[in-house]
Amino acid sequence: MNATWVWILVAGMSSGSFAMPSKKLKRLTWYQAWLVYAVMANLVLPMSLAILFAPGLFSQVLFKNPAAVAIVVGCGASWGVGAFLWAVSFSRLGYALSASLVNGTVVLVGSLSPLIIGAARIPAGQGGRLALGLSLVVGAISLCTWASVMRDHDAGTPAGAKATVGGSLAAIAVAVLSGLFSSTINAGFAFGGGLIAKATAAGIPAAPASLAVWVPVFCGGFVVNMTGCIWKIGRDGNWNNFRKAPRTDWLRAISLGFLWLGGFLTYGVCSRLLGEAGTVYGFAVFIGTALLTSTSWGIGTGEWRKARLKARLCLIAGVALFLTALAVLAFKK
Repeated sequence: MNATWVWILVAGMSSGSFAMPSKKLKRLTWYQAWLVYAVMANLVLPMSLAILFAPGLFSQVLFKNPAAVAIVVGCGASWGVGAFLWAVSFSRLGYALSASLVNGTVVLVGSLSPLIIGAARIPAGQGGRLALGLSLVVGAISLCTWASVMRDHDAGTPAGAKATVGGSLAAIAVAVLSGLFSSTINAGFAFGGGLIAKATAAGIPAAPASLAVWVPVFCGGFVVNMTGCIWKIGRDGNWNNFRKAPRTDWLRAISLGFLWLGGFLTYGVCSRLLGEAGTVYGFAVFIGTALLTSTSWGIGTGEWRKARLKARLCLIAGVALFLTALAVLAFKK
């Protein structure tokens, strides 16, 4: 495994850890922290990086290719819907399980979407390996789903809601739906390959050239996340929390954006280094590593402490299947 794969693993660990600071919030609600995250990760940081490290990106690339940018923005908006639905599932399922279901679905759909739309290709003879890896992901999602139903029945939900099979399955459905929408971010990156090529031709260095995709993708996601959070905060009537929140709450909310964006930008650079199959295999490994990291955090913070042994073993089996899927997808003979 070369250095590019190592950096993808690091990116996945960063992305998989991004929500952990929210567990220590004192005044801000989850949706208020999510709004701060959206402003930082989807707007302020990408725009700042583009201005600092990719001069001419807007005037020479994005403004001159409105049709391609519109497609990427649309993929970003779809991803934004998925991101907001993940915020909903997180509050109901907890970190470990929501991340497993969402990221597992993202691996499955996101890895296939560039192939389906014709934006990426895999080497001849590799179709069987891809099919095996993604089949293992489906099995892992099934095991994690069953583990959730048992945990909620035995120990209640992490959010303290009354546990019913119907409620558990509904929350799981939201998580899977989140994964379906979220997977379009990879399609946006695959579609945006032409924008990256134009950015490179305009003299922008290879690493920041990937911002030609990330800036429009994140702008589309920002609009959706901002709208959803404003609606939720307004409905709850707790805007004053922003004024009364301690400095540590603000720092924790801002750190969500740095951890998450750092992971995705690193993946974006590495996927280009892996060639045409980077958005297929690289994406699977990146999201899979994020999944394993978030699952470990969830277990370590006690989300499954009260669940019976059978439920915990079922979750561990699901994680083991994900690990096997990663080995199949990432390592070549």
